[in-house]
Amino acid sequence: MLAAFPTTLEEDLQALRPSAPPLTFNQRNCILLRKGDKMILTYFISTAQKLINALNIKETELINHIKHNLDEFGNARGYIAKQLIPMIEQQ
Repeated sequence: MLAAFPTTLEEDLQALRPSAPPLTFNQRNCILLRKGDKMILTYFISTAQKLINALNIKETELINHIKHNLDEFGNARGYIAKQLIPMIEQQ
């Protein structure tokens, strides 16, 4: 998905620096939107990869692994701790 964008996240960040060539209002807003889309996609790709890796672990090991590595899940850690772990433990 990220490869479909014409620029990388790093290129967008460079274009938004104060020292970069001036942008029009519309150019700046488009780059800001694109940067946000890339950040969201990066987060979801990273979280999905962690969950895919977790599927190869036995259930009890999975719960322990998730509990000890909650920080890896970033903003999703609250959902995982309060919803996902109890749901797995009840099964």
